[in-house]
Amino acid sequence: MEDKEQITQIKVELPDEVAIGIYTNLTSLSRSGNDIIIDFARIVPGRGVARIESRVIMSPEHAKRLAVLLQRNLEEYEKRFGKIPAVEEVEATRPMGFVTPREEQ
Repeated sequence: MEDKEQITQIKVELPDEVAIGIYTNLTSLSRSGNDIIIDFARIVPGRGVARIESRVIMSPEHAKRLAVLLQRNLEEYEKRFGKIPAVEEVEATRPMGFVTPREEQ
């Protein structure tokens, strides 16, 4: 008889102040040897600065899982609501022109 891994259930709480969410329209990714860093920012028309609203730091393993989950959810979204334009298509019609901190140096 082989040992089976025991599945542990985790209770996840969603505080009210987090449940309302934040709106972002700009995302920046960076990485180190151990982490993937995702900055979620908001830029408002007429202002030349984007404000980072939230930063998420995760391991590369968790980032890869997130990428898979995002891909699955985007495929389901497109089945229901239609194709989302590719990044290249959007950038060709609406260039953003943002400068990342690395480009300034």
